[in-house]
Amino acid sequence: MRLAQIYAEKKRTAPSVVEARREPGRQTVAEYAKRRRPRQRRMTEYFTGEHVNSSINVHIDPRLGSRKLNSVTPIVVERFLDEWEADGIGRGNQVNIFRTLRASLRDAHDEGAMAGDPVK
Repeated sequence: MRLAQIYAEKKRTAPSVVEARREPGRQTVAEYAKRRRPRQRRMTEYFTGEHVNSSINVHIDPRLGSRKLNSVTPIVVERFLDEWEADGIGRGNQVNIFRTLRASLRDAHDEGAMAGDPVK
């Protein structure tokens, strides 16, 4: 089903737009997060910015950092969340980490790096 949606969207989209979307999608999650951090830092208070950095460095990068943005799907996000449960990460931390991940992936989706929103 997802592949059919991607194919249908590609058929409707101009080739120049498809190529422009491919470039951000080739970045890894870690590369995108690094590029996005300064902007996120300006949007949050300093203390919150430190928590965002911690969430990315300690939890997101080790598990998803090497994955290309265009390969992150809802199933990948679900498995990532399941790993937190298995690792005994507290509910409050899970919420904070998920907020950071969701914000990054939604920004990447809005920039066209992903065909669908993986945290829908």
